[in-house]
Amino acid sequence: MLKKISNNKETSKKTEEKSNLAQALRASLRRRKKVKKQNNNALRENDKKF
Repeated sequence: MLKKISNNKETSKKTEEKSNLAQALRASLRRRKKVKKQNNNALRENDKKF
């Protein structure tokens, strides 16, 4: 059974924590995507040299 939370402060704190987590995840994905793009560009540059 889920415990019903009567305190609004607790609820808002949990919601805030979830949104912070989601924000961190999105930032992490963005960084990974950027690095992947840079790596691909570097590989292409190397291919051009040969």
